[in-house]
Amino acid sequence: MADSTPTPAPTAPVQETEIAQPQSRRRGIIIVVVLVLVLVAVAVWWRSTFSEDTDDAQINGHLIQVSSRIAGQVIKLDVEENQFVKAGDTIAELDPRTLTWQLRTRRRRWPTRRPTPLRPT
Repeated sequence: MADSTPTPAPTAPVQETEIAQPQSRRRGIIIVVVLVLVLVAVAVWWRSTFSEDTDDAQINGHLIQVSSRIAGQVIKLDVEENQFVKAGDTIAELDPRTLTWQLRTRRRRWPTRRPTPLRPT
C-alpha cells in the first residue's frame, strides 16, 4: 500500500539581504559633514586672526592694523590708548625731515624740463 501522507513541496531558502541606502542619501550626508567641517575651520581661522587672547586673562582684544601712507619716525602721538577715533582724525605726526630728504633726492634725479615751443617750418 502506498503512503498517503502528503510530502511538503520544496521551498526556496530564505535569504537575508541588507537594505542598501540610496546613493543620493549617502552623498547628502557626506556633503553635510564636509560643510560642517569647513564652517568650523573658517570659524577657528576667523577667531585666531582677528583677536588675541591668552589663558592667563592678560589680553583679550581686537586687532586693527594702522599704517601711514609714507614711512617716517613718529615725533608726536595724538591719541591715548583705547581712545575712540573717527576716520580722518590725526593719530600721529611724523618727522618731516625724512619726507624732505626724499623729496630733494627725487628732484635731483629728475630735473624739471620745460617743453620747447613748437617752431613753424
